[in-house]
Amino acid sequence: MNFRLIFKPKAEQDIGEGRDYYSQIRAKLGTDFLTEIDQCVKLILANPFRRAEVFKSIRQVHLHRFPYMMSYLIENDSIIVIAVTHNRRHSRLWKSRLP
Repeated sequence: MNFRLIFKPKAEQDIGEGRDYYSQIRAKLGTDFLTEIDQCVKLILANPFRRAEVFKSIRQVHLHRFPYMMSYLIENDSIIVIAVTHNRRHSRLWKSRLP
């Protein structure tokens, strides 16, 4: 089955903030962060059901190089990314974004 990938605006904002943060440390790190995001997206699209549900219908993928996780849910033929958050941020952040 082909899934459509949708990023919620707050998830896009999370990615932008992460990129900006790492770019301030070193310019290439911001680009590397976006590359890791792309790799997570490819993993999710290849097998969206591989990750277990961690809360209600939310599944998560951890970035390999950066301490972030991508939280998503599957609805019909869509994968909806609701948050891309630092691992130390409290889970209330992504839980508050549930529909």
